[in-house]
Amino acid sequence: MNSTPQTIFKHMILFFLDSVEFPLSNAIISKFILEKGYTDYFKIQTAFSELENEGFISSSSTHKTTYYEINDDGKKALECFHNELSRDLKTEIKDYLKSNFKDIVEALSTVSDYSLTNTNDYLV
Repeated sequence: MNSTPQTIFKHMILFFLDSVEFPLSNAIISKFILEKGYTDYFKIQTAFSELENEGFISSSSTHKTTYYEINDDGKKALECFHNELSRDLKTEIKDYLKSNFKDIVEALSTVSDYSLTNTNDYLV
């Protein structure tokens, strides 16, 4: 089966999301794809939008950041087309996630200031 480049980008995103147990930001996945020179920013964003519209991923936004998770239909699609991504590309993604794990978790963590009020409650 010959896949279009856009289909490969979609499979890359699904593979990223399936490789972790938590939502990933658009920026984390886009950074990898852009740094490797696989495509441009606009094609990545199109792939995210199409995957969400097709019901393979879901998103949530907070503080100007969009986070994505793969859902059951996305997992099924990834299983059906597991050969669409080369073993080398899958290894690259896994290595990227492993070597950047600490930075990824920090980026996903919520940082907040808090102070103790006069009533011994915390103000966040």
